[in-house]
Amino acid sequence: MTGAKKLLMAAAGGAGGDKVYVDDVFGTFLYEGDTSATSRKLTTGLDFDDKGGLAWFKRREDQGDGVIFDTVRSGLKYLVPSSSSGEQAQGSPADLISFNSDGVNIGQNNPTNDNNKDIVLWQFLKQPGFFDIQTYTGNNTGQTLTHDLECVPAMILIKRTDFGDDWIVYHVGSDSSAPEDYSLKLNETDARSNNDGAFNDTAPTSTHFTVGNSGAVSQGGKSFVAYLFAGTNDSDSQIFGDASDEAIIKCGSYTGGTDGSVFVDLGFEPQFLILKKINGSSHWAIMDTMRGLNADQGTGKPTRINANENDAENTTGLNGAYVAANGFYPWGNNGGDWNDPNGTYAYIAIRRPMKTPTAGTEVFAVARGDSSGDPEFISGFPVDFAFYKDVDHVANWDVGARLIPKTTMHFNATNAETGFTPFMFDYQNGVIDGAFSSDFYAWMFKRATGYFDALAYTGNGSSSGRNIIHNLKAVPELMIVKCRSASDAWMVYSSAIGNTKYLTLNSTAAEATSSLRWNNTTPTDSVFTVGGSGTVNSNGETYIAYLFATLAGVSKVGSVTHSGTTDVDCGFSAGARFVMAKRTDSSGNWFVYDSTRGIVAGNDPYLLLNSSAAGVTNTDYIDPLSSGFTLTSSFTAGTYIFLAIA
Repeated sequence: MTGAKKLLMAAAGGAGGDKVYVDDVFGTFLYEGDTSATSRKLTTGLDFDDKGGLAWFKRREDQGDGVIFDTVRSGLKYLVPSSSSGEQAQGSPADLISFNSDGVNIGQNNPTNDNNKDIVLWQFLKQPGFFDIQTYTGNNTGQTLTHDLECVPAMILIKRTDFGDDWIVYHVGSDSSAPEDYSLKLNETDARSNNDGAFNDTAPTSTHFTVGNSGAVSQGGKSFVAYLFAGTNDSDSQIFGDASDEAIIKCGSYTGGTDGSVFVDLGFEPQFLILKKINGSSHWAIMDTMRGLNADQGTGKPTRINANENDAENTTGLNGAYVAANGFYPWGNNGGDWNDPNGTYAYIAIRRPMKTPTAGTEVFAVARGDSSGDPEFISGFPVDFAFYKDVDHVANWDVGARLIPKTTMHFNATNAETGFTPFMFDYQNGVIDGAFSSDFYAWMFKRATGYFDALAYTGNGSSSGRNIIHNLKAVPELMIVKCRSASDAWMVYSSAIGNTKYLTLNSTAAEATSSLRWNNTTPTDSVFTVGGSGTVNSNGETYIAYLFATLAGVSKVGSVTHSGTTDVDCGFSAGARFVMAKRTDSSGNWFVYDSTRGIVAGNDPYLLLNSSAAGVTNTDYIDPLSSGFTLTSSFTAGTYIFLAIA
């Protein structure tokens, strides 16, 4: 066991010890160029001052080279992944001014700050078990070099920095038995090459990597940089998360096939992928969940950037990959770039965020329309699930998710999803394109461990029950499931009424009994079970599921028997900002309250999820309570389930 793993495991077991999450060492940050100031801070939340690392910028619109900066090479010079050129000094004005404790400072020059252009920044921080940077001087004959990854590297990018030469890539997926015998080129579409001059036919170890006598990796007296990635999924890289026992990166290979026939099981849901065909020509396709890597084979196709090109990101709908709770499906072909039945592909995958929130404001927000520009509704965090409505008029609820972008369904109806281009999620701080009047409000949620998860799946029609993997890392207490591809009701599971019963979100109906919904099986912290009902598991139909749990100080899922005045203690310290309540022992509406529109000691506006009706503002059914909320004597007596968020 490495020293890093011992330290992290000790920290995980000790009071107050710092654990490390993927959120701490990797991030995709989206922004729009703005050259109005000579210096601009991008607050990404990653601490380059503490760890050091790499910043990879790429303009998303129009042509333009991507550029890579790192904290190890001197002078803040950049490298171009699509070019064989050596490192280049910045122009004037600068591209990158500094690395910071919470992001980077950029200047006025493109490609880091092209005015009014969409730009993506991928950040990799140095961390044992994840990523490392080493520099060295070539010697013509090859050499064995040390690294600080503290596990066996799965991918190594090597670039001569003082002069033009190809990017040379070692990848564990290049061959099933001896990947060290082969190399790839990041700046080219070439297939793998059997070139012992690259890595001297010597496999890397947890302490060293070897380069051969090729000038591209070992020109005598010349300078080189090596970027090393973990991903072999060995025990030395399984040091992340709450228990310091999970990997956050995986590299490997797969063989292409027909759509839906190939599944790459990572053991986690990816937020970032690079795919490259190794036995033929193909691009290095980069996809991430911020820009559209999702679970939808419909209108919301993923956008891709090819590392080996200077082109804009591809948004023409050629597919690419689709995520699942524990891996991804390569989909489509695009000339063999990721799913040729005769192709073998190398991949690098990074786990989606996994840190547990400590405050409701980190993961939930309500915003009002103001026609101020995109995104229309501001959250303060990347949004994974949202619904919005015109609260002053009769209007449908529109519901969407990052996993199924550019589509919508309606809480108050049974319709299948329809294409809706404005439902966009590629923003750091909000959701939805377009201009909305102040009559509109949006309720926005971020996926987070222990609080809320979203996942998509395809039904198989099994009457004997089927387990669906989720990433809540807690037992779901409330689940909302909807068929996307056909008209069907919204099904709701509540732990308060048990696994033999269900509720219907688009209806006022009381709880009903059926084994066909949840197969009489209580969900666990890793799976939930659906039965044979078409509403949750019809063969070949697609579904979306939203899962909620109680997280101390953030959310509370529960039930209450109400009569008179009832205080509902959620364990909060400053009251509930959101409350959803539904009577279960008799018919009743799905009430929604929030503190943005008003939870006060007096009349409080409410909306009904099961109805398109305008909001009601002249009743006092709920009052504020520091530990949660209070149901007043005016609210109909009965037994209710509820979801509250601090």
